[in-house]
Amino acid sequence: MTPYRNWILSILATMSFLMTTLPTAQAGPFDKFKKAIPGMGGDETPQLSAADALDQQAELMEQVTKSLTQLAHSQSLMAEALGLKEEASIASQNAADLEAGGLTGSDDMEKRLANSDTVTDSIEAKMAEGEQLTDESKQIFASSLRPYGLGSAGMITSSKTAAATASSLTSSADPQILAKMDELKSIVSFGKAAPSIISGFKDTTASIIKFAQANNIDTSELEADIADW
Repeated sequence: MTPYRNWILSILATMSFLMTTLPTAQAGPFDKFKKAIPGMGGDETPQLSAADALDQQAELMEQVTKSLTQLAHSQSLMAEALGLKEEASIASQNAADLEAGGLTGSDDMEKRLANSDTVTDSIEAKMAEGEQLTDESKQIFASSLRPYGLGSAGMITSSKTAAATASSLTSSADPQILAKMDELKSIVSFGKAAPSIISGFKDTTASIIKFAQANNIDTSELEADIADW
């Protein structure tokens, strides 16, 4: 299984849980939770409350959806640049569905997962062949790097937040948290998958940068987006 597929599988599988368990999201960046999460700017004693964890889980869903939308837009552009018209259309539809909140259940999620796998495999196969892009295709591929960088950076941040929160929750003896663990299973599952997600993004990004540079496409902006990984 390719790294690119690894993160698609992990994230979309996690989202199928998230969509059935999350409360209404509250506004605010992840930073407001960091002081209560060991290893993310807080003290050594877990202080994350059950209510905060549920809020963070909802906020995480919003960030994951935003990041996946950016990644789907990027995937559409990459596929178009590589001459994969059908795959580009599939990715574009996935992005539109995410923007519209169109993923409403596990059946639809499985369909989108299968579609994403098809697009991913085709893109990776083309890049592995050392496809030489035309000048027009280079411009299109270059335009995919910004949404890819933003989306992947968002996923890395979400993964790290989920991992730290999951560690705090699973080590907590707080009765209120223990009573809510079934409702918090989404962020815990995401947190446990975080290492493989992060690793997959790093491997995939390296492949994208290598391919782009081989086609004389500037990758400095993408490299800046991932500098803090």
